[in-house]
Amino acid sequence: MKKRSRIITCLTMVGLLFGSISVCAEGNLVIYTARSDSEIELVVPAFEEAYGVEVELVTGGIGELIKRVEAEGNSPQGDILLGGTYTSNLSGSNYYESYISPEMENLAEEYRREDGLLTTTSIIAVCMIVNDNLAEGIKLEGWEDLLNPELKGKIAFADPAASSNAYNLLVNMLYDMGEGDVFSDATWEYVGKFVDQLDGKILSSSSATPRGVADGEYTVGLTHEVYVANYIAEGAPVHAQYFSEGTYVAEDVVAIIKNCENMDNAKLFVDYLLSYDCQNNYMIGNSTRPSRTDVASPETLPDVEELNSIGEYAVSSEDKAQILDRFNELMYQ
Repeated sequence: MKKRSRIITCLTMVGLLFGSISVCAEGNLVIYTARSDSEIELVVPAFEEAYGVEVELVTGGIGELIKRVEAEGNSPQGDILLGGTYTSNLSGSNYYESYISPEMENLAEEYRREDGLLTTTSIIAVCMIVNDNLAEGIKLEGWEDLLNPELKGKIAFADPAASSNAYNLLVNMLYDMGEGDVFSDATWEYVGKFVDQLDGKILSSSSATPRGVADGEYTVGLTHEVYVANYIAEGAPVHAQYFSEGTYVAEDVVAIIKNCENMDNAKLFVDYLLSYDCQNNYMIGNSTRPSRTDVASPETLPDVEELNSIGEYAVSSEDKAQILDRFNELMYQ
């Protein structure tokens, strides 16, 4: 990514992001992000070019990044936490700055949260990614189908402690199999059987899951629809299968880190992420549903109304820790 020396610039943005306004920006912005390189390339270079702000990226899994924010406490080294979902990132709320962007009024009403701690940038549904060649003749519609003995050792799944997407999928699994009770005996009985199906294999990142299925290493994987759409566009023999028992529709979010050094630039970046141009370009380049009401969703994705959606399932930080502990006990016993 192109880097620039520290600069001060005053730009007049005519009909680009927020109508005709004069924007003055200077200095740096440090972004902690779990997003992929391709996703970052759709956002950060354009922001740097528009505002003259030099961006430094610190990448990692969202769980790792939240722990870093918590460890830095009142002396944060980052300004923005980008990526992860509302459910996965909620545990770090004590370390987020409240900010209500002026662009918030353009978001769908359900995403206009009054606390301003986590701001929704896009909407993503989780799903299975299925290799059409390897899964021929195998029923794959929902969670129960993943217990097919033919699939043992052939299911790609990332570590839910490191990957927000894998954690969301685990919550989806618990919610569906426990009929809304994530700690029921029935749901954890299912998790035990699912873990057996993994046959000791667990991946270190979200991106490794769809890649493993697209490359033919695994028959099916648990991922989200954007990854699947991108592999389809590249010609991979895969398709998305949404869970018949209920599909988790997640909010991809951004947060400003409390007491960050570059607060003004952090707020400017949130405004930019919610702008029409940014969301429209991101949707086109990444097959992602926007949070704005005036940007159309990609034609390649089904309408949310067509899915058996369970929406966001709020899990407290204490419950999240218990869920991960119980999963790890089953996975590594």
